[in-house]
Amino acid sequence: MKQNNLRLGIIGLSSVDSWAARAHVPAIKAAGGFAIEALSVSNTASARSAANHFCVPLFFGDHGSVVEHPNVDVVIVAVKVPSPSPDRDFGLERGQNSLLRVAAGKWTFRSDRDAVAAHKAVRGFVGLQGRSSPALRFVRDLIFKGGIGEVISTTLVAYAGAWADTIESRLICGLDHANGVSMLTVQFDHAVDGLC
Repeated sequence: MKQNNLRLGIIGLSSVDSWAARAHVPAIKAAGGFAIEALSVSNTASARSAANHFCVPLFFGDHGSVVEHPNVDVVIVAVKVPSPSPDRDFGLERGQNSLLRVAAGKWTFRSDRDAVAAHKAVRGFVGLQGRSSPALRFVRDLIFKGGIGEVISTTLVAYAGAWADTIESRLICGLDHANGVSMLTVQFDHAVDGLC
């Protein structure tokens, strides 16, 4: 590991079809400057399997061990809902910089969480991917440079194929509004973030 790499711990990185495995790991590897030092999932056997699969040196069956490990600079919380609330169980309250990659509708940022982060001098982030899309960044830059003239109106049209007549089994939790994950709290949040 290079000296300047930011050392990451990923909560929710499994060797199966997890969001962290499909989205975060490829992006982290492509970006450079990061090293995945630790991971945790709900049990030690699954954590060991994921660590072997992703060549991660540290693995845990509990999330607190990732958060508190001295080899972790930033914790990425990429858990599937429903899960324990990350503001109680992960990151900020334990004094760790944290990126939350969970449905915003389930866990909202509260003023007391912000106060905890300020008191402990840590940073908390919520990941929205719309603004990071290369295509949307290209269009944004084109607009800001005046490449298409003055924008006076916009319309957002989107398609969320995962939420059609049939859905993938991993998305069934989105059918229960109490879980806080839905087209509105996930796909719409990402899309409108890109529009803004």
